[in-house]
Amino acid sequence: NQGLYDQVLALEWIHHNIVYFDGDSRRITLFGESAGAVAVGFHLLSPRSRALFSNGILESGGPTCTWAYIT
Repeated sequence: NQGLYDQVLALEWIHHNIVYFDGDSRRITLFGESAGAVAVGFHLLSPRSRALFSNGILESGGPTCTWAYIT
């Protein structure tokens, strides 16, 4: 999914540059609501993006919701 690839690129940027904003790359939390929660859930499951953050918060959705993958 191109949207998830774009998000991975953003996560890589955040992971590498958060130190310049006094952040800690070992303590990055993703949050998503509804469709955003589905995206966070997919990142939790993805070996490509999982190492780029430490926690995820999913509200009102997840990757197993039927509406998340039915078009």
